[in-house]
Amino acid sequence: ESSAGRMHMAWYNLGNQYRELERWDEAIDAYQQSLRLVPDAVSTRNNLALAYELAGRRDALLVARDRLG
Repeated sequence: ESSAGRMHMAWYNLGNQYRELERWDEAIDAYQQSLRLVPDAVSTRNNLALAYELAGRRDALLVARDRLG
């Protein structure tokens, strides 16, 4: 696995940990970092959208949804 792939998973897993702790802003940031490395990661996009929703950030949720096409 490539270095970018490993870092993508590290950010993704960190986002999941923050989401479990209900630390929404940190989860969102981690998922965004993950997507910078692997932009087409469906699970990461899904979890990012979920974190936006749980944080009550509907405006950002709509932007994330629109990027999914």
